[in-house]
Amino acid sequence: MGRHQDEYRLAPDGTAGPDADFTGRVMDHLAVCLRAVDAPQADADGYLAVTVPRTAA
Repeated sequence: MGRHQDEYRLAPDGTAGPDADFTGRVMDHLAVCLRAVDAPQADADGYLAVTVPRTAA
């Protein structure tokens, strides 16, 4: 599997700054992959969060 184009935009380890656009796209992708029941929303601490269904035991 090839590397995603956005990986090449990342700064060297320890030097990256916040990138809200990139973070939002990653969260949208995770929400789809995890079959989230809602869109990413900021929680009480300001972090993006999604609600995912529990797996059957």
